[in-house]
Amino acid sequence: MKRCFTLIELIVVIAIIAVLAAIVAVNAFRVMEKAKISQATADWKTFKNAVGAFYADTGQWPGVLYGNIRIEETGLLTNSGYPGWDGPYLESGLMKHPWGGIYWLSRNVNYKSSGWTLALSDPSDPADLDIEMGNECFVPLGSVVTSYACLVPVNSATTIDSKIDDGNLATGNVRYFCNGGTCGGNCGVDFRELLVSNTN
Repeated sequence: MKRCFTLIELIVVIAIIAVLAAIVAVNAFRVMEKAKISQATADWKTFKNAVGAFYADTGQWPGVLYGNIRIEETGLLTNSGYPGWDGPYLESGLMKHPWGGIYWLSRNVNYKSSGWTLALSDPSDPADLDIEMGNECFVPLGSVVTSYACLVPVNSATTIDSKIDDGNLATGNVRYFCNGGTCGGNCGVDFRELLVSNTN
């Protein structure tokens, strides 16, 4: 005689499978976020090395005098007329950060112990060179950004800051910036690491 599963037995089996799937899903997301954090940390180290090598070869800092520029436009990937250029200093895949946003090289922020200031127009203002994980979602160069939802999550930013700086998003060389000031992760627009201070 053929034995069939009862409805109760089927419900118990389905419940066990659902619980196991939930456990696996939570752990999978945690592992994916850890991988993004590790990739971001490695990317920043790569950028530091690339900027240092670029300066050693050319005697100039890559990018622009003031403002932000996408990594692909900095001279780290292709020679933009720099004498002594011996690159590329980066691999072409390093244009998008692990959360899908654009990597920028920024030369307009002055990190100070009392906060920070933008140094946009006066060449006598100290300008620091930093790498920025922008909230602008990646689009090919020349295309218009239409989404600004690719932020680095505050928990992930704090973990990165703890690994390579002081663990405080409002101080040190790794900071969360927004709306004209350091916010410590309260609104999270741009996540940056200082590469070189006083580049003028």
